Amino acid sequence: ATSEKKAEEKEATTDATATATAAPVVVPEAEATELASSFSKILSSCKERQAELQSCNSDEECRRAFMGMTVCAGQFMCPLQHSSLMKSLENHSGEENEEMAE
Repeated sequence: ATSEKKAEEKEATTDATATATAAPVVVPEAEATELASSFSKILSSCKERQAELQSCNSDEECRRAFMGMTVCAGQFMCPLQHSSLMKSLENHSGEENEEMAE
């Protein structure tokens, strides 16, 4: 009886998981329009980064290309975080340049 109960519980869990993953995601029209617009901007503005990512040959080159594509796309997906990142990089870069000058 115990093994039958476990089998039923497993089947119920499997059914619930299948139902949860099969449920369609409903995105409000305004949000879908904004996502499509952001994606379009990414595709048109990040072409050079995308080409670098598609043509990289080494792990290091691919990591750099991926980072470049992520930063480029970030300006459209997360403008506030992108701005903070760029300011941080500019500040850090300025400090390094000052250290090198000394």
